[in-house]
Amino acid sequence: MSADGSMSTDTPPRKTETASPLFVGNVTLDGMLFARAVRSEQSFARIVRIHPPVLPEGYTFVTAADLPVRARTVSVLKDEIPVLAASRVSYRGEPVGLVAGPDWDTVESLRSQTSTTYEALEPRFEPTEDPEEAFYAREVVRGDPAGAFLGAFQSVEGTYDVEPPDMGYTEPMGVVVAPVKGGYDVYAPTVWPHHLRRSVAAALEVTPGTIRVHQTDVAAAGSTCLWYPTYLAIQATVLARMRNSPVALYLDADEDFALRPREAPVRAHYRTALNSSGDPAALEADIRVNVGAIPVLSGEVADRIALRALGAYRCEDARVRVRCYTTNLPPLGSAVSFGEAAAACAAETHAARLVDVAQLDPVEWKQRNLLRRGDHTLTNQRLKASVDRTDVLGATSAAADFRRKHAAFELLRKRGSTPSRRGDPTRGIGIAFGMQGDGFTAPREAEIPTSVSVVLEEDRSARVAVSSVPYTRRLIDAWRENVAALLAVPAEGVRVASGGTSDAPDSGPSVLSRNVAIVQRLIENACASIKRRRFKAPLPLEATRTAAGLKRGKWDDDTFEGRPYVSESCAAAVVEVEFDPVRLSVATRRLWLTADIGTIVDRECARARLRASCHHALDWAGREAAVLYEGIFTRTVNAISPPGIGTPETSIELASSAGRGRTSEACGLDRLPYSCVPAAYLAAVSQASGHYADRIPASSHLLHGYLEHAEEAEGSTS
Repeated sequence: MSADGSMSTDTPPRKTETASPLFVGNVTLDGMLFARAVRSEQSFARIVRIHPPVLPEGYTFVTAADLPVRARTVSVLKDEIPVLAASRVSYRGEPVGLVAGPDWDTVESLRSQTSTTYEALEPRFEPTEDPEEAFYAREVVRGDPAGAFLGAFQSVEGTYDVEPPDMGYTEPMGVVVAPVKGGYDVYAPTVWPHHLRRSVAAALEVTPGTIRVHQTDVAAAGSTCLWYPTYLAIQATVLARMRNSPVALYLDADEDFALRPREAPVRAHYRTALNSSGDPAALEADIRVNVGAIPVLSGEVADRIALRALGAYRCEDARVRVRCYTTNLPPLGSAVSFGEAAAACAAETHAARLVDVAQLDPVEWKQRNLLRRGDHTLTNQRLKASVDRTDVLGATSAAADFRRKHAAFELLRKRGSTPSRRGDPTRGIGIAFGMQGDGFTAPREAEIPTSVSVVLEEDRSARVAVSSVPYTRRLIDAWRENVAALLAVPAEGVRVASGGTSDAPDSGPSVLSRNVAIVQRLIENACASIKRRRFKAPLPLEATRTAAGLKRGKWDDDTFEGRPYVSESCAAAVVEVEFDPVRLSVATRRLWLTADIGTIVDRECARARLRASCHHALDWAGREAAVLYEGIFTRTVNAISPPGIGTPETSIELASSAGRGRTSEACGLDRLPYSCVPAAYLAAVSQASGHYADRIPASSHLLHGYLEHAEEAEGSTS
């Protein structure tokens, strides 16, 4: 061990840009034990007694009482999560104990032999209507909405439900912890290696330098790996220390699907006053969020939802209420967009209803009402440029021939009878505009230590040290090429070491496009510092830059005013569908998307990632991949799209706003399709079916309910 408490370098090297993906399930070590969690079968109950199994020699069983005091919770930006349930279980599947031993099958058998006596309590799976019971609330009022409603030409109300998407993953969640000389090696699919390191060190009451994190593959599920790998790592590390042996703790596929963090379900009720021109004069939004049993970053979720509650539209008189409620579901909210996509979908779906009520052209209405230069946002930020500064809305509409198709489909809809009675397939087309904010909102971002280091060596090679976890190799290549250009050195001589903790500073979590919007800018700033000193001081030269030094607008969290994000990107999507009222199926014929992501680093890579996100966003909008059954998420084969339909033809275009009122930095793109594609899909389904679709996913069951209701209403008036 070195003088600063860090481990000696006889442990395996950490991952660099040349390493192939390492899956935690492939990590095998001599003498490794297997661990499994004993889980609650109750959704809400007091623990009366845990009945452990009879343990063979070499096997271990632990409960919360056996954990060191500091290992009983894990902290995520001030939120505390129990590592094992102690006196009460708050959701089905919550771990109450751990079994470990050398044989997997024996561990599974011992787990099944463990039982728990409970005193059952009444669980709750949906938020209440009582605002006093909210765990976290954010209310924002601008102007005089009550007065504006009194003089309204007409008002429109709607309620929209957005269920969480199912994120794909390459393997079930798991960790491997190994005692080594001077500390512990931890193999985990974490997107925040230093947080895992600090948390495990705090749990064991050792110095962080004794914990070495090896980041394994996270792939598409990266946003679900913010805190859960840390939570598992503490469980496994406690066992590894007890037994002085490597420990592998895995979830099986069903556990992983049920318990892995996902977006929070959202119910949004809107009431909007329209003037005689059909434009919003006032708006009230009341949004309830189900954050599950243990709130994790609920403040971030509520604030991101509030920021997108108006969409990107002008409304000077508005009241937005967002309330997060705890229930007896697994922890929800801290994944993917942290509620931003759900809020954007609800706002755009409501906007489509306003357009329909006003009998206006959707593109014309959106272009007229989108925030422009000089307007003030909900956070009272005066815009220096229009939100759609490159007219992605107009470009997408033109590419899809939206106006002509929408008018034609609308004429057919109005002339025809109920689709279910005709039995003929009908078509619809929808358009939506969306935005994504990069990084956490200002108050949470200020709490996250973020830094990078760049070294220019004597041989004109360069080394970039970051603990960030890029989801694609192309981003690492872009960093290397950028450093080479800025320092005027050969690209092949630039090394980027990422995804570990041994010799890299804490670059923060790799979620919410922070790698592009924050880490990349810090790398560039570090290179600029070296460049200024290059011919004034001898090599090697090193520069470390932190996020605290980035220029960003002011933010007042008490008044909810200012610039909440370090950067924002925008996109518009058009979706064309065909609805079969006999099979209750929707076939997506084609999708168009145009995105403004600032400086474009690699066009083909950006298009590929946007295309993949578009298809997943469509899947979220149309397929009911998960249902709640007795307080747990389970898989379902129910889908709106017929099997074998494949992915639709997808057109992706990129626009750059560099030089148009925006700085030249790159902005995030991965979550953009979630902010607009589902809403465009719902608008298309609504037109094709003749009924407002107000829920995501728009399952076949939902459509059947719409048609049944329409037929009953038709029968009662005949």
